[in-house]
Amino acid sequence: MMHRRIRRLALVLLIVAAGGCTESMVCPAILIFGIDLDVRDSVTNTAVAAGTTLIARRHPDPTAPTAKVDTIQLTQNPYAFGGVGIWDLTLLHAGYAPWTRTSVTVKSTGRCDFPQPVAITARLVPAP
Repeated sequence: MMHRRIRRLALVLLIVAAGGCTESMVCPAILIFGIDLDVRDSVTNTAVAAGTTLIARRHPDPTAPTAKVDTIQLTQNPYAFGGVGIWDLTLLHAGYAPWTRTSVTVKSTGRCDFPQPVAITARLVPAP
């Protein structure tokens, strides 16, 4: 009798360990951004996010009619934004040449569709 109970328990543990559990996963209600952007002066390495305009264009989903474009006035450094997708980034700041990075890919972790954050340091070049 005891031997049978142990075998049943072992079978249940094996099914759960193999992913046979049918309970749906519960995702926490937290916000995780896909891009961590650090904006710096290329000569002095000083943070220069304040006063910078970020134009972030998410490549469209094939089913979407247009791309999503956000224009954001940065107030802090580093700045976090965005989610899963492919992004084109442009930074504009008075006294600096425009900075652009295309096709920044933010992948999903696969769990709760959270993004795997991508860290980017934008080094703005002073305008001549």
